[in-house]
Amino acid sequence: MHSIGVAHRDLKLENILCVDDQPNSQIKVSDFGLSKIVEKKKKLSSFCGTPGYVAPEVLARNGYGFEGCVIMYVLLCGYPPFYEENDALLFDQIQNGSFEFDSSVWDTISSNAKDLISHLLIVDPQKRLTAEQALKHPW
Repeated sequence: MHSIGVAHRDLKLENILCVDDQPNSQIKVSDFGLSKIVEKKKKLSSFCGTPGYVAPEVLARNGYGFEGCVIMYVLLCGYPPFYEENDALLFDQIQNGSFEFDSSVWDTISSNAKDLISHLLIVDPQKRLTAEQALKHPW
């Protein structure tokens, strides 16, 4: 979406829909209520979206970023990388990059998948893999 100038700004698992129940179903992204059309090289800095999916740079008012990796994490294990009942504590976790591969679920996930997630959940967006780099990752 970013390549065509659209920032969704609330991308989360609940906003990704399957067209049917077939294994290779086409997916559609829904809920564009917070989306914006943006010019290339321009960053958005307004705070919006779902707290558990927000990128650290949004909390620092420095752009937007890694919702896709949060979705990937949830799809692989069934729960989010960052979780707290209190939003302030949740935002601290996100800004500190405090996540773990801590359950027995992660023992069955490949090291390449964990490596990709680790490189996509990096707090500093300058050090984080881009979408293009992620697509070239071995996993």
